[in-house]
Amino acid sequence: MALQRASRADKAEFMTPEMRRFFGAMAQRMQDAGYLRLGFLCLDGEKTAALLGFEYNRRYLLYNSGYDPDLHAQLSPGWVLLAYTIQYAIAVGCEVFDFMQGDEEYKYRFGSQDYAVMRVIVTRTA
Repeated sequence: MALQRASRADKAEFMTPEMRRFFGAMAQRMQDAGYLRLGFLCLDGEKTAALLGFEYNRRYLLYNSGYDPDLHAQLSPGWVLLAYTIQYAIAVGCEVFDFMQGDEEYKYRFGSQDYAVMRVIVTRTA
């Protein structure tokens, strides 16, 4: 979470104490289910980039990432970790690498395409 907060001001503002609790609980649940994938890129013994994703049903879903722009920024640790993560997804047989919601420019550089995200609420009537 520290690397996510360090990467951009808007990410730092997003990571409120409530969101930290959500991320912790969500990560624990996904770990318990066997879907959580955490990746770190270490340079000179320090974690300089982190990536949180899920692997499920031959899909890799990139959920969140971060890097410390003050540590080795000239080496683009976030990009390097993303490339390694894509290689991992291919190696384990994932058929889809999903960047999930958001229209960040980097996603399109890697070939991401927009698709509809829908919310369905199912209720039971008596």
